[in-house]
Parts: sequence; structure tokens; C-alpha cells
Amino acid sequence: MEDKTTTGQLRLIQQLEDEDRQAVFKRNDKMFTNENSKASSRKMSRLWKSKKQGRTTGFFF
Repeated sequence: MEDKTTTGQLRLIQQLEDEDRQAVFKRNDKMFTNENSKASSRKMSRLWKSKKQGRTTGFFF
């Protein structure tokens, strides 16, 4: 089942002039790229913290 709101928005975007349509796509691309970068940074930060804690609390043989 398809989201009718999304379909309607895509139809409206298709009706825009090329320059305006490209501006919408560029803005969306930037938004998604920024969100993916933030998620990656959070993931790397958690990984780094867990490895750092592992080194300081690990057993020594």
C-alpha cells in the first residue's frame, strides 16, 4: 500500500519548473546526507567509547 500523501507531494514536485524541482531535490539530498552523517558520527562515537572502556577495564594476562 502506498502513502497517498507522498504520492501527492511527488506529483506536485513533478509540476514544478526544472530549476525549482532541482532545488527541492538538492535540499532533500542535503538533509538526508546530514542525517546520515550524524547517525554515522553517533555510531562511531559509541564504538570508540566502548573500545576505550574495554581497554581500561580489561583483564591483563
